Amino acid sequence: MNKPSISQWSTRNLSYDSRYEAWADVLNAHYGTWHAARPESPVFNADVEKINNGSFTLIKCICDPCAGMRSERLARASREEFAAFQLVLAGQELIELEGKTIELGKGDLLVWDSTRARAFEVTKKLSKVSLMMPLDQLRRWLPEDWRGVSGMVPQDSASYLLLRSYMTALARPDFRDREFCGTAMLDAGLAMLAGGARSPLEGGSSLAEGQLRSIKDFIRANLRDPELSLTQIAEHRGISLRYLHWLFGQSHQTAAAWILEARLNACRNDLLNPAMAKKTISNIAYQWGFNSAAHFSRSYRARFGESASETRQQKLGGKAVGGFDGDVSASVERRAVATVRQTRPAATESPRRR
Repeated sequence: MNKPSISQWSTRNLSYDSRYEAWADVLNAHYGTWHAARPESPVFNADVEKINNGSFTLIKCICDPCAGMRSERLARASREEFAAFQLVLAGQELIELEGKTIELGKGDLLVWDSTRARAFEVTKKLSKVSLMMPLDQLRRWLPEDWRGVSGMVPQDSASYLLLRSYMTALARPDFRDREFCGTAMLDAGLAMLAGGARSPLEGGSSLAEGQLRSIKDFIRANLRDPELSLTQIAEHRGISLRYLHWLFGQSHQTAAAWILEARLNACRNDLLNPAMAKKTISNIAYQWGFNSAAHFSRSYRARFGESASETRQQKLGGKAVGGFDGDVSASVERRAVATVRQTRPAATESPRRR
């Protein structure tokens, strides 16, 4: 827990002639590099409060009508990449982003990042709060879909309802006096975005659902690897182990349970395949990532209500080839394990968290 640092800036103590240059400097210092247009009115007022806790920066801004643009050249030249959530508390702002004009009013929520060209025009005195974060944090939660969330968050999405309350709480005057864990606070906001934002590439499904589908595809492609672990899966996707558990939790199943079920289904398909009749049950199990006869036998019976030998006999008839199930003796199981270990390196129980 830590107390954030706070800085404030205002045009109130500046002469009218110096306000534009001062505002341009503040704009660039807080929101990245911009070309600020000179305000049409000679009387320009703005107030900015910056709250920094090390994990993210919260910027509260009230300003008169003004405009600015960030070209592709400026975006590419940025020293630091960042992303932002922006909630409009009052007023109106027009955003030009990738050839589209977005009109923001009270209650609207925008997600944007520093990698793309953008222009803005404040058409009515604006009050907004922005949460600025390193872009890597957004990429960590949405490694493949982070570009897809740029733009206005739909007000009929779950992410909007959650993030609006979240940003409103951050904008409260008494929030800056509270101690909090910045990393946990930022993760909470990113989870709200990832869990309920709709992806335009997924036909209206959530970004989290798209991520989960991609993760399951990776697991299916590596089911035969007895060393496959949850840590390996998370590292391959560039996400935290905690987020991996959260993704599977949305479908009310653990990641380990899903992997076990996928392996059992693959084994059952092979047991019912006449082309696999000459393969022993033990070989089939080990080829699908199991490294314990007892673990396979118990899991198979619990999943399908019968032993692997019974499954094969029902389909192929006769005695199963080299079968083992929950009723085999310990000596037979030890021999099966020893045989496999002669041809394969020893592996840890899979899957499990490392």
